[in-house]
Amino acid sequence: MTESCIVCAISRIVRRAARRSRLDRLASVLTDCRASHHFQRGQALIEFTLAAPLIIAFLFTIVDVGIALDRRIAIQHAVREGARRGAVTNDISSIINTTVAQSQGLLNPTDVSVCYVDTDGNGNAGDSGDSVRVSATFVYNYSMGIGEIFNALGASVSTGLIMTPSAEMRLENSVFGAPACL
Repeated sequence: MTESCIVCAISRIVRRAARRSRLDRLASVLTDCRASHHFQRGQALIEFTLAAPLIIAFLFTIVDVGIALDRRIAIQHAVREGARRGAVTNDISSIINTTVAQSQGLLNPTDVSVCYVDTDGNGNAGDSGDSVRVSATFVYNYSMGIGEIFNALGASVSTGLIMTPSAEMRLENSVFGAPACL
């Protein structure tokens, strides 16, 4: 054998040995990765277990606030319809009944108030051109226990939300003996 062939054979042997040692190192790294990946899956499960109740409570809070906004919109619509009725009629009980009927069952007649605003300043509320004001009071109680959760965490939050929407419309006809707004 020539000297160059011997050098070539030795370099091949060295390269093969280096490849094997690289493969051995790669195999040990992969084994370590598998063990740490298994550990990370357990860690992710524990983190999810700790975070899941907070995420669920947050989602329930969003749903509860959405329901409260829906109730507010329904009541605002009802008082607007009551004020529209009040603009063309002089019967207060008719105004209250219209408001209650339009509230999707959320209001009682005792929750609705009707008064007249003296906009022209002549001292007589209820003249043609004055305004009728219909307002309602509704208490929305959180359905998911949001207030109790925040109170347990130290935040001062009531367990209900008080809504008092109102609407005014210009009177087309005079109303005699109309109650003036304060």
